[in-house]
Amino acid sequence: MKTLLLIGAVFLLSRLSFALTPPWSPETLVKESDLVVEGEVGQPVICLGRIDQNKCFDTLKFSVPLKVNRVIKGAVKKGETVKTTFFYYDYGKSDCVGDQAAVLHSGDQGTFYLKKLEDGTFSPVHWSGAQVKVHGAGSLPKCPSSAAPSSVKSIGQAAMAQDGTITLDLRAEDSKGSVGDARLVYPPSHPRYPEILKHVGEIKPGETKPVAPF
Repeated sequence: MKTLLLIGAVFLLSRLSFALTPPWSPETLVKESDLVVEGEVGQPVICLGRIDQNKCFDTLKFSVPLKVNRVIKGAVKKGETVKTTFFYYDYGKSDCVGDQAAVLHSGDQGTFYLKKLEDGTFSPVHWSGAQVKVHGAGSLPKCPSSAAPSSVKSIGQAAMAQDGTITLDLRAEDSKGSVGDARLVYPPSHPRYPEILKHVGEIKPGETKPVAPF
C-alpha cells in the first residue's frame, strides 16, 4: 500500500512539475510584442520539421500565412499577409503534462500578439498570444517522417518568468532505465545565473524552450 502511495505521489509531482504557465495580461502581451493584429490564419499550414525531442514530447515547427484585418501595433498594413511560424509540443508518446505553445489552424480568427524572429518571420510571443475568437476547421498536417530532430537531444525545458527568473525542469535516465525529475530555479541574483542563461541561450520572459545537455 505504501509503495502504491509513493508511486502515486511521484507521478503527481512529475505531472505538476510541467504545469502550464499562466496567461499574460493584455498589457504585457502588447508590451512584449513587436506586432499586434486582428487577422485570419490562411492556408497552407506547412510542417517545417521536428526540431527537437525528449522523453516527454517532440517539438514540431510549422509555418502559416496570417492575413491582417486590423493593425493594433507594428509596421504592417491592413490586407497584408504576414509569414508566421509556431511550435507544437507533441506529448502523444508519454503521460507527461506540460506547456503548449500557441497553435494556429487555418480559418482561425482573432487577435494575434507576435514577436519578430531573426529570419524575418513572426511567431506568437507567448502561448496566450493567439486569442482566437472564431476557430477554423483546419487541422495540423502530419510532419514528414524524414523530418529529423536536432542532433543534440533535450534534457528538459527552460522557462523564464517576467522578472527574469529561469526555471529548469530537467529529466535524467540512468543505464538501468530509472528516471529522475528535478526543478532548478535561478533568479537573476543567483551566482550561477549568467552561466545558466548562456547555456539556455536566447529566451524572453514568458517563453519556454528545450534545454541541451550540459
